[in-house]
Amino acid sequence: PIVVAAPYNMVFFPITGVADVAWRCLIRRLLGYTDWDNSTRQFDGLTYLADFDIPTASSTMSSNNFTRVMFVRNPLHRIQSNYMKLVMDDEKNNH
Repeated sequence: PIVVAAPYNMVFFPITGVADVAWRCLIRRLLGYTDWDNSTRQFDGLTYLADFDIPTASSTMSSNNFTRVMFVRNPLHRIQSNYMKLVMDDEKNNH
């Protein structure tokens, strides 16, 4: 889910597998939660774009006051990681 950190005028678009848990924990820390380092609570207390009505969500997304943030992973590293995990581990298990 898309996270809105209104006090920091930030909209965060997490991508699974690209430190999404760590970023949600950091946002919780910035928002003052004392249990921010508990990854099982990574979704607790955050505000999501889906929590807003459509006009508010639309104005948030188009506002120049909000910074939209997305972190991506180098595609070559991702391919290499998947190859190592899927192919190399499979070869080890078959011998």
